[in-house]
Amino acid sequence: MMVSDAERVVRDVLGARLLRVEPYISDRAAALARAAEVSARRRQDRLDQLFRLRSEIDAACQAAHALMAVPRPQDLSPTRATGAPVIPDIEIPRSVLYRTDSRVPAIPRLVGRKGESIRLFLAMKLVEHAIELGRTNLRALQDVSHRRAPHIASWPVLLGYPSDLSERAVRQRLERSLLALEGAALVALGEPGANGRFRTASTRTPSRQGSANVRLPIDFFLNGWHVVLTPPEIALYLALRAARDVYRRRATETVFIPRAVRLEKFHLSDEMYTSHSELAEFALLETSDPEPRRRRGRIQKHAYTEVLPYEFRIVRKSLERVAYDEVSQRLTSQSSSPRLDVDQSGKIIHRAPMNRPGEQAAVREAQAIRDDYHRSSDATNARDEGSKTS
Repeated sequence: MMVSDAERVVRDVLGARLLRVEPYISDRAAALARAAEVSARRRQDRLDQLFRLRSEIDAACQAAHALMAVPRPQDLSPTRATGAPVIPDIEIPRSVLYRTDSRVPAIPRLVGRKGESIRLFLAMKLVEHAIELGRTNLRALQDVSHRRAPHIASWPVLLGYPSDLSERAVRQRLERSLLALEGAALVALGEPGANGRFRTASTRTPSRQGSANVRLPIDFFLNGWHVVLTPPEIALYLALRAARDVYRRRATETVFIPRAVRLEKFHLSDEMYTSHSELAEFALLETSDPEPRRRRGRIQKHAYTEVLPYEFRIVRKSLERVAYDEVSQRLTSQSSSPRLDVDQSGKIIHRAPMNRPGEQAAVREAQAIRDDYHRSSDATNARDEGSKTS
C-alpha cells in the first residue's frame, strides 16, 4: 500500500517528537531512581543509629517514667495497667513556634546544627512540669545532674546521649545546647565567665494556662519520641499542634497551614515541612492531599490559582506506642521514603495522568475547600487584629 506524502510527513513529525520526549522520560526516571537510592541510604543510617542507641533510648524512657513517678507498662500487672494515672499535658508557649512580633520563633530557628538543643528545651519543660505537679523530689532545674549519673536526674540520660561519651564530651554537648537556647532567648544563664554559669540555667518562657499554649501529651516523653524523632520532625509536629486551634477545617477537623503562613509565621522551610511524610509513616499524623494538581509534592500544572496545602489529622493515640519499636519497624519494612513513589522492589510507580476520569469533580471539591480556607483565614486575621487592639 502506497504511503502518501502527507502521511509520511505526519510520521516524521511524530517520530521527531518521540525522540525529544524519550530522553526526558529516561532522565526523569534516572533522577527518581537516584533520589530513591539516597533516601534508602539515609533511612538505613537512621536505622543503624537507632540500633546503636537502643539501650540509651530505653534508659531515657525509664528516666522519664521515674521522673513523673509513672511505672512503665511492662512493670504493671494487668489489673493495675487499667488504672494508670492520667497526667496533664505539658504546656509550651505558642510564641516559641508562631511569630507574634518581629522576632523569628525560637524552635524553627534552632533546627539544623543546633537541633539537639530543641530536645534539651523540651526536657527542661518536662522537669518543670514534674516539679509543678509535685511528682518528683527535685525542686529546681539546677538539681538535675550534668553528668551521666546512674540516677534518673541526669540530663545525658534523659536526652539519650551515647553511653560511650566521656564526661568532658557530655559537658561540652550540654553547654553548646544551653548556649544555643540562650541565643534563642529560651533560657537564662549566669554571667559569662562566672563559676557555675550553666548550672543556674532557667527557662525564660513560663507556661501559663490558656489558649496561648501548645499542649504536648506526656506520652511524648514516656515512650521516647523526644529522642527518636529528628529535630525537623519535632518542630513540625509541635507547629501542627500549635496550628490546630487556628487553622482547622471544621468540616473534616483537619489541620492545615497555608504556605504564606507557614513561611512568615511558623518559619517552616520546605525541607522541614516535608517531614510530614515521616510523621505520617510513623502514624503520628494522617495526611490527605486535597490539591489535584500535586504529584510527589510538586505541582504538575501551572497554578493560576492558589495551591491547596496538605491537611493533617493528629493521632494522639500513636504517642502511646513505644517510639523505638514503631520507628524501627517502619524503617525496616520500607526501604525508601514514602514521599517517593517507589515500590518494595525499588521500581518507580507511575501514576495515572492528570486528565483522568473524575478530575473535574476533584477540581470542584478543591474549589470548595479553598473557599473554606478563606473563611478560616479571615476569622484568624480578625482574631489577631482583635488581640492586638486589646
